[in-house]
Amino acid sequence: MAFADRVKSAQPADNRKPYFIRDNGERGSVQGLSCKVYPNGRKSWMFEYRPRTRRIYRRVKIGEYPQEQVPEARRRAGILAQRRAMGEDPKGDWDDQKRERTVDDLFEHTFAHYWSKSGKTPAYLANIRWAWTTRMKQHLGALKLSEVTPPLLKRFHRSVVTSDGKPAPCQANRFMAFLSKMFAFAEEEGWRDPGTNPCRSVSRNPTPKRERYATPAELAAIGEILERDREKKPREVAFIECMMYTGARPESLAAAKYADLKRETLNGEVVGVLSFAGKMSRQDGEFDTIIFAPEALAIVDRLPPSPRGRLLCPKPEDYWDQVRNEIGAPDLWLRDLRRTMATIALSNGERLELVSKLLNHRSMNTTNRVYAMMIREQKAAGSMRIAKHVAGHLAAREKPPEPCDSEGLVDVDGTTPDPG
Repeated sequence: MAFADRVKSAQPADNRKPYFIRDNGERGSVQGLSCKVYPNGRKSWMFEYRPRTRRIYRRVKIGEYPQEQVPEARRRAGILAQRRAMGEDPKGDWDDQKRERTVDDLFEHTFAHYWSKSGKTPAYLANIRWAWTTRMKQHLGALKLSEVTPPLLKRFHRSVVTSDGKPAPCQANRFMAFLSKMFAFAEEEGWRDPGTNPCRSVSRNPTPKRERYATPAELAAIGEILERDREKKPREVAFIECMMYTGARPESLAAAKYADLKRETLNGEVVGVLSFAGKMSRQDGEFDTIIFAPEALAIVDRLPPSPRGRLLCPKPEDYWDQVRNEIGAPDLWLRDLRRTMATIALSNGERLELVSKLLNHRSMNTTNRVYAMMIREQKAAGSMRIAKHVAGHLAAREKPPEPCDSEGLVDVDGTTPDPG
C-alpha cells in the first residue's frame, strides 16, 4: 500500500498509545519521514535523524495531516535531510531559538550589570527604567535578539512621539542611545556576535544646539523675584542663586551635603570648596569641584540647618517654573543658569580654560563646542579692534610729512619763520 494510503487509513491503536507510519519502500520516499498517529486520531508529520555530534536520534515535528499532504511533507523532510548532511542540527537550532534571550532580558541584564555599577545617579537610573517600561518595552521587549534589525529600529526611531502625538526627535535619539549601549553590552557579554550592533545603521535626528541663557533684563527680573521670596522660600531662592554664582550642575547642588563643604582662605577671603564624585569620576578617577565665592558662601550660611544634612534642597523645579513664567521666559530652563554664569564670565574676558574648570568640563573642547557662538563673537570683536589699530598705523604711514625748517620749526600758516 502506498505511503499516502497508509497514512489516510490509519486509525488510533487499541492500546491508546501513539505509533508511527514510516515512509519507506517506495519511489520518492525520504528516509526519516514518518506520520505520528495519536490516540485521539490526530496525525502529525515527523522527521527523525541522528546529528553527527550526538549518538541519540532527534525527532522534530514538521507539519500536520491533512493540512500538509505527502508531497509537502517529503519536501520539508528533504530540506532537513540536506541540512543534516551538511552537519547541521535542525532541531538543536530551533531549540536554541526558543531559548534565545529577548530584548527585555538584555535590558534587565544591562541595567543590573552595567548601568547600576557605572556610578550613574539614582535620577539617571530612574529615567532609564521609565523610558524602557513606558515607551520602549511594548515595541521591542518580546523580540528575540536575532530579530532586531536596523530597518526595525529605524521604524521605531521614526515612531517616537510625545503624549499629544507630536514628533519627539530628541527623545527618539535618547532612546536609540540607550538601545545602542544595550546591544554593545550584548556583544561584550557574548549574547551577539561582535560588530552586529543594529543601532549603528540608524541615523539620529538632527537637533539644534541649545544656546539659551538669561539676558541682563531677565537676570534683573529674576533678582527682584528672588529678593521678594527670600523669606518665604529660602532654600529654593538659595539654590537658584548658587547656580548662578557657581555654574554647577543642578543635580550636583541637589545632592550636596553640608558636611562636604570645606572652607579655605584664599587671598585673604574665605571661600567654600565642595568636592564630590561627578558624572565622569568613575572613568577618569577625578573628582568634581564647586567653588563657592564669598557671595555664594554667605547665601549658604544664612540658611537654617537642614534636618537631612543637605546643603541646599532638591531641585526647585516647581518654584523655577513659577519664576520663569512670571518674568515671561517659559523657555528658560533651570540648567540654563549654568550657561548664564559661563556667558557672563566669557563676556568679561575670563579665559576659556578657567571657565572650563569652573564648569567641571573634562576637556576644553566641550566648553568650546557649547559656547562656540560666544567665543566666535569675542574673536570677531577682537579682530575688529585689531583691524582698527592696523588701519591707524597704515594711515599714519601714508600721511605726507609737514614742512619744517632745518631746526624743525614751522609757522602756523606753514611758512618758515624769519631767522632775524
